[in-house]
Amino acid sequence: MNMGPGSTIWRTLIENASYICVNLSWSELIESSTLYCLLDVLKTRATGTLGFIQPNSLKSDDKISNLLYHHILNEVVRIHRGNQEIPHRSRELRKASKTQRAEASQSLKVAETHHSRGQFLKAKKLLDHAYRLDPDNTAVLIALGKAFEGSWVAVRGQHEGSVVKMCGSGSLVPLSEGRMRSAVDDLILTAEHMYTKALIVDPRTEEAGQSRKRLMPLVEEIDQRRFNLIDLKVRRFYNIPESNAGFRRAKVEQYFKHIYHSNAIEGNTLTLAQTRSILETRIAVGGKSLLEQNEVLGLDAALRYINSSLLRGRLTPITIEVILDLHRHVLSFVDPSEAGHLRRTQVFIADHQPPPADAVPSLMQELVAWMNSDQLADVHPIEIAALTHWKFVYIHPFYDGNGRTARLLMNLILMRAGLPPAIIDIADRPAYYEHLKTANDGDVRPFIRFIASCTEKTIDEYLSAAYQSQLNPEDTERHRPIISPTSDAVPPQECTRPYHLAPKQAVSGGPTENSSLSTDENMTNMFDARISEPVKQHSSLPRVIYV
Repeated sequence: MNMGPGSTIWRTLIENASYICVNLSWSELIESSTLYCLLDVLKTRATGTLGFIQPNSLKSDDKISNLLYHHILNEVVRIHRGNQEIPHRSRELRKASKTQRAEASQSLKVAETHHSRGQFLKAKKLLDHAYRLDPDNTAVLIALGKAFEGSWVAVRGQHEGSVVKMCGSGSLVPLSEGRMRSAVDDLILTAEHMYTKALIVDPRTEEAGQSRKRLMPLVEEIDQRRFNLIDLKVRRFYNIPESNAGFRRAKVEQYFKHIYHSNAIEGNTLTLAQTRSILETRIAVGGKSLLEQNEVLGLDAALRYINSSLLRGRLTPITIEVILDLHRHVLSFVDPSEAGHLRRTQVFIADHQPPPADAVPSLMQELVAWMNSDQLADVHPIEIAALTHWKFVYIHPFYDGNGRTARLLMNLILMRAGLPPAIIDIADRPAYYEHLKTANDGDVRPFIRFIASCTEKTIDEYLSAAYQSQLNPEDTERHRPIISPTSDAVPPQECTRPYHLAPKQAVSGGPTENSSLSTDENMTNMFDARISEPVKQHSSLPRVIYV
């Protein structure tokens, strides 16, 4: 007897229903429901325990005290140095289902088989799949680290002959094949990150600890090499004459870009053209909320405050009062009642729970003391700025304006050290937040590299604008030649070592602390404190006036 298509459909449905009844984990289904989560929240509040809403996915048997936040901020910064061990932390891991764990384990086994046969591409795809299913599986993390490390070993030989040995340094800087070498370096950096993440998940993982320890000298060499290259570009930056038309235009453009991108990262919908119009005309644009337009005015006020008071005259250490003043200007047109005041209640942001309000004052005191401590004397300013940025947003000291204030504070450190500011592009917002999350999890190195790349990108834009202006035949003024942004010149010896902050260096002729600048003066007087001779180690660098 032939069965019709309807009977086949019913038979298939019955078979699927039977399979689901046998294999479905009803407990996992219930625990994943929204109703269960809401009931868990109500139970948590009623019993006074922390439940699943815990800071940074950290869990503790007792109530999380303020000391835990102090420990996190100190330890994460400490362990990014190669000679330190990952401290033990009990973590609330992402709970993969039984099916996901089983599939991840099977993918790992098959990947190992392909790897033993030399089929590295297939093995890498399977490991990526296993990582997506179970990202906190230490075996998968270690296997991925080995895969990236193996890829690095396979391709590094192709580039060993195209490097230039730096003068007076053991570092190697590839100038002719910089992009290719950077891609090769990223393989070993990713491998180290996988080993570090495995240690964060389980500090007792000996294989991950040994692998990370083996790679750290090379990782630190790569990071220093990138700082060296940025230092070289800063040297080229200071070779640009003030009369270069392209450089003058770039200064103004960078000022508008910083305000636009910093606000856009926080959700402001104004375009770059609208932002510029508001700053130039002080007239509201149609179709946009006054709140968003006031955010533009607030950030402009904060930048003018930096230019007129924090980068001129005798420099003093950055204090909590300076940070509060920065925040006061940022929110001056948006929320005057909260501007310049630390938060007084608990706040929650995305997947991170900041410290309780009563811990904020002491954490901010620790941050300021750390920023001005002698232990940072041999640390590159980009690293100091990035770590300050992360520490600040981790503490989240204000109700609103934390991101904008953190980026201003970061750039204030860079400019006091003689570097141009780092502009974080709105297009890089996903990577920006992802690197901050990685830092919260315990690995701050990727965030430092991200800030370094943003700084380098800003410098490249200045060099490109100045170089194109020099090639323009309409520019009748002739200046000394500027090194091309793509030049393969060997970097000077002074650029093989990091900068040192000079917190007490003064620039003569600057306005007093209470002086103010108009918007036009603020843009036309930018970078008037630039140095004219090569940067030298241990030298006191004048500040870079904000763009």
